[in-house]
Amino acid sequence: MKIRKELWFLAAMVIVLAGSACKKDKATTDPTIRTRLSAYVEKDGKGTIYVTDLPGDTTATPGAPGKDLYFSFTTNTTVDATQKLTNNWDVAFVNIYNSYVTINNGTKQGTPGYGNSAVGALYIVNLPFDSVKTVPDAATVNVNGSAGMDGFPSASWPGWYQYNPSTHIMTVIQGKTFVIRLAGGKYAKLEMTTLYKGNPASPSLTTPVPYFTFRYWVQQDGSTNLRIP
Repeated sequence: MKIRKELWFLAAMVIVLAGSACKKDKATTDPTIRTRLSAYVEKDGKGTIYVTDLPGDTTATPGAPGKDLYFSFTTNTTVDATQKLTNNWDVAFVNIYNSYVTINNGTKQGTPGYGNSAVGALYIVNLPFDSVKTVPDAATVNVNGSAGMDGFPSASWPGWYQYNPSTHIMTVIQGKTFVIRLAGGKYAKLEMTTLYKGNPASPSLTTPVPYFTFRYWVQQDGSTNLRIP
């Protein structure tokens, strides 16, 4: 009888452990299940990173651009401004309301990392995030290394939002994705969602800004394949 009870106990333990393993496996492969990495950052089972309401320089105004905000796609965290001449960050949010996405490239004059050894690049793709499957032809690269307001400072300047000079509201352009070559050479795709806290449908002048919501996915094998498995 004692041996039979022990066998039943062992069988029950096997079932429990198997169930736990299945749940763990699902959590690491299911894109609908997210794991919290920090107060502002989550990661799903396919490796897509979701950043929600990440505060920039909230003291910024249209006439006084905020302090640059640096972010690493490798550590999924912000990086202190004292490291701007290093390869420890991949994008910086600069200019008016921190709204310009700028890459880390040591050869681009006027960008924060000018003079370092980073090799970042920025591509603008007129496709939704999930439809971007590969790095585009190099001819479409934004040689200026930064993109914010669409059509400014020149009509041909590509951007990810439109600015209404009457209401002073920024509106995201749907179906536009950044392809980023990171500071170290890997590729990623990035979708900007909003600069307004809480991502309201109709922000106003009293809506707190800048609070960044965006998502990105990094191709870890170093290839130009951006198809999420």
